[in-house]
Amino acid sequence: MEFERVIGLFVNTLVLSNPIDGRTRLSHVLAQAREAVLGAQAHQDLPFEQLVQSLQPERSMSHSPLFQVMFNHLFEDRRALEQLGGIAVGDQELPDLQAQFELVLEARERPDGHLGLDLIYAAELFDAETIERMAAHYIAVLGALAGGAAQAVGDVDLLAAPERAQLVQWSVNPHREPQPEPVHRTLERHAAQQPD
Repeated sequence: MEFERVIGLFVNTLVLSNPIDGRTRLSHVLAQAREAVLGAQAHQDLPFEQLVQSLQPERSMSHSPLFQVMFNHLFEDRRALEQLGGIAVGDQELPDLQAQFELVLEARERPDGHLGLDLIYAAELFDAETIERMAAHYIAVLGALAGGAAQAVGDVDLLAAPERAQLVQWSVNPHREPQPEPVHRTLERHAAQQPD
């Protein structure tokens, strides 16, 4: 109520935890995520700074105290603004800014159902090729979810055909080592060559 007539950007970060292992089913991951979000939203009025102060995590200048990866879902609906008289509503290109976190997945949803995804990353930690692979792996996970969430996390095939071909190529080794000899045979041979 006290901020009802104030103009500005009011964002409160919700910290979520969702432990996952390779045998966890995708449907269970989604259910856990849902419960984590609903639980965090039940306490969304708690300021992030107060949460950090209460938890007192180990501090480091190299990363954020409670998380390094962020998901940011934005619903962009300008219809109410466009109906106001005397103003023009449009996109404004922003300059490239420093990433605030190691990795951010930003989802922008529009009223027409279009959903755009952007990966924002710390360039000092990741190169563009790594982020492109991560994006392709994320799309593979989304495809697995769309195909049915009964699959276990570890069974999702993240690799595209070129990545699979590269792994096969790396695993070819034309050089063959000789058949290994048991240690006791090596000792016997050495003793026969140097009996003293």
